[in-house]
Amino acid sequence: MLIPVVQILKSGLSYSLKEIYINPRKIIYMSEERSYRKSLTEGAIKLDLHPNTAFTRIKMSMNDHTEEIIVIGGPQVIESKFFKVKKLLRD
Repeated sequence: MLIPVVQILKSGLSYSLKEIYINPRKIIYMSEERSYRKSLTEGAIKLDLHPNTAFTRIKMSMNDHTEEIIVIGGPQVIESKFFKVKKLLRD
């Protein structure tokens, strides 16, 4: 089951958003990404996001390597998306 999340991408000094779908079974860990929140409050991220927006770093296991992405939403919010889907699948 793939779960939709919004990834934030940084290229030089600019940022962009992209909807992606990830497989929760590939996640190794998630942690709050405070540097992006600091950049948002300092005005470096100009994407019309709410000032209290939280970000999560997700590390995923690929076949022969790992990959890290930054997504919109705090770790609890992201985890609840996965839990909600799992619960619906069990019901």
